[in-house]
Amino acid sequence: MKKIANFLIIEQKNEIFTIYLTAELQDDLGTIGFLKFTNKKQLEKDDVVAKIEASKTVFSIKTPLKCRIIELNQLAEKDPKILNSHDSDKNWLFKAKDIDQSEFDELEDF
Repeated sequence: MKKIANFLIIEQKNEIFTIYLTAELQDDLGTIGFLKFTNKKQLEKDDVVAKIEASKTVFSIKTPLKCRIIELNQLAEKDPKILNSHDSDKNWLFKAKDIDQSEFDELEDF
């Protein structure tokens, strides 16, 4: 199941939630050249999880829901240009758990 919030796609597979940039946000940002993740693992809704520098703007990615980060896309931090890809195996930002299912269900369907 996929939902959308904060220009992010949130995909749920069992208890794991994977967060991606929407194509619209990718277009608005332009070519991404820098990505820096937070060191925090436990995040509240709207906490900044990453900062992106791109050809059109500097942007802070905020978590759409309270969550616990279980994995960051380290490859994207080393090579931020992969976030420009439309390949979901490469362009994800982070994976999370401990998201309230009812809050997730209330988000807009993607």
